[in-house]
Amino acid sequence: MLRYLSMSLVVFLLSAIAAPPPPDHADPRLKVTFTGHKPRWVFCVAFSPDGKLLASGSTTIKLWDITARKEIVTLTDHTESIHCITFSPDGKLVASGSSDETIRIWDAHAGKQIAIIRGHAGLVASLCFSPDGTLLVSGGEDGTCKVWDTGTWVQRQTLRGHKAGVCSVAFSPNGKTIASGSKDKSVKLWNVQNGKEIGVFLGHTELVHSIAYSPDGLFIASAGRDDAIRLWDTATLKQTVSLKARNMIYSLVFCEDGKHLASSSPEPTISLWDVDRKKESGTLEGHTTSVAGLAYHRKSGLLASSSLDGSIKLWKLGEAASLRD
Repeated sequence: MLRYLSMSLVVFLLSAIAAPPPPDHADPRLKVTFTGHKPRWVFCVAFSPDGKLLASGSTTIKLWDITARKEIVTLTDHTESIHCITFSPDGKLVASGSSDETIRIWDAHAGKQIAIIRGHAGLVASLCFSPDGTLLVSGGEDGTCKVWDTGTWVQRQTLRGHKAGVCSVAFSPNGKTIASGSKDKSVKLWNVQNGKEIGVFLGHTELVHSIAYSPDGLFIASAGRDDAIRLWDTATLKQTVSLKARNMIYSLVFCEDGKHLASSSPEPTISLWDVDRKKESGTLEGHTTSVAGLAYHRKSGLLASSSLDGSIKLWKLGEAASLRD
C-alpha cells in the first residue's frame, strides 16, 4: 500500500509509528488488541470464515486465536512487505500477496507454506477467493488481474483493460463476476467464465484504493484518494450514493446488514457510515496513527483493523453500538 502514497505522506506515517501504542481505548466496542509484528506497521488483516482465526500481514504473517487472544504462528517466507491476505471459504488455506511479486499459499492449520505463485510483474496488491473456493483472483501493480485454479495453482486467465495498477479485487457473492479497482480511477466488472470486461464505473477523480460487494451482490462500494465513497448499482452500472470523507480512504468494508460501511484512512480513526442516510454515523478511536486494513465478520459482528501503529484491534459492532444520531 505504501507505494500508492505520496513520498511526503510516507515520511509522515513512518515517523508517526515510532511512538508505542497507548493502552486500549475506553470505547466499549474495542474488545481485543493484538501486537507483535516487527517491523510494527500492519498493512492487512482477514478473518477465517468461522471467525475463530485472524490473519495479519506486515513483512511477516501472523495467525491469531481470537478466543484465546494469542498468537498461534508467524509465517516468514515473504521477502518484502505483505499487502493483502485472505482465507479460503473453507478456512483451510491462507493466501498472501507481497511486494516480492509472489502469492503464497499456506495451510492455515499446519502453519506451513504449500505453494508459491508467480506471474505478476510488480507487487501483488489484492487477493480474493471465489465463493466456492475453486478460483483465486489477484490484482497487481502491473495493471492486470489474474485468475488462478486453486486445485493446481495454474493461471487460468489474465484480465487486461486497466491502464494502471490494480489496487483491489473482489468476487461477487454468486461467483459469476469479478470487480477490480485501479489507479486509473476506474472500477471494472469482468465475466468470470470468459474473462471479458462487462462493465466499468467511472466517477472517481483519483485512484481507487478499495472496493467491496454488498452481501446481496446488488451494489459495489468503492473508495480511494479522492476522499469519496461511491456506491454503484451492479445491474444498471449507475452511481447511487456518494459519501464525502475527511481524507483519502485505504480500506472499505460492508458491515452488519449491508447498509453500513466502515472505512480507514491516514487518520487513526475508523469511520462508520449509514448508506441509507448517506452520512457518517460514528467513529472508532483507539489507534495512534493510520489504519491501513479492515475486515468484517458478519456472524460475530466483529470488525478487525490493522494499523501502522503496529496493532490489530477487534471491535464489536451492532446497530445500537455503531450508529449515532
